Amino acid sequence: MAENNKRALRVGQTANLSLTDWALRLAQFQFTCAYCGEPYTSMDHIVPLANGGGTTFMNVVPCCAKCNAVKGEAVWLPARV
Repeated sequence: MAENNKRALRVGQTANLSLTDWALRLAQFQFTCAYCGEPYTSMDHIVPLANGGGTTFMNVVPCCAKCNAVKGEAVWLPARV
């Protein structure tokens, strides 16, 4: 999580996600990928940093490696909440 905040700051985006916020987000999605429901492996930016998204509670979700690789710099909305 700290690395994602640093990455956002490096590209001039908002980076205010706390560890508590990330824990809440993980619990919200039951520790599974927000897009397909498989076990999560990483944090994903709904609106990628390259497209102006920040590391904020409303812009990050847990994601599996497969969905993260396919998504790339696209904007996907979570399939489930």
